[in-house]
Amino acid sequence: MTENVNITEANASTKVILDTRLPVGASPDSTAWQAQLASSSTTDGTAQGALNLLVVDLVVTAASTETTFSLDAATAATSIVGVSGTEVVGILGLYNNGGGFEPPTLVHASGATVVFTTAAGTGTDVHRLTILYR
Repeated sequence: MTENVNITEANASTKVILDTRLPVGASPDSTAWQAQLASSSTTDGTAQGALNLLVVDLVVTAASTETTFSLDAATAATSIVGVSGTEVVGILGLYNNGGGFEPPTLVHASGATVVFTTAAGTGTDVHRLTILYR
């Protein structure tokens, strides 16, 4: 488990915008995933093992700093409400919603984390991250 770094979790602007399961990963001709949808009243309406689409706003603490977003933050103090996962499958987008609009750099994923470096002058800016995860 990795902690979030350079993210202000307690800020009201750090929040999940969208988190939804996607019934993908089966053969285009397969309808097996539909059986999971109707299998029992305990199903959450998605195919087992499906990907999730997450859009989250992150308030960064400092500019020009390596920042880590973790799906599996170990402590409540560094976790973001509603975020839980084990693997980042792909980064679909990351941009700065702040006034300076300076883009983050060196964006990459490893395991359950996304790491990026904030640009100069972006302290306290809100960055919107969109990922696919499990």
